Amino acid sequence: MINLDIRQILDATAAEWGVEVTLVELKDIQPPDSMKRAMARQAEAEREKRAKTISAATVAATAFFGE
Repeated sequence: MINLDIRQILDATAAEWGVEVTLVELKDIQPPDSMKRAMARQAEAEREKRAKTISAATVAATAFFGE
């Protein structure tokens, strides 16, 4: 999405010079520490969610099979 937005901005400017932008690629993006922390919290929440799902499935299977 960001690449497309940047490309559209560059296309509008470059068109005045008769240049067409065919590719925009961002590399080595360094997000701010606050974003890194937010991403880490989200990843941790996803891991906890999966762990709870697996635990609940194990309990359900144990109850069903009577083991």
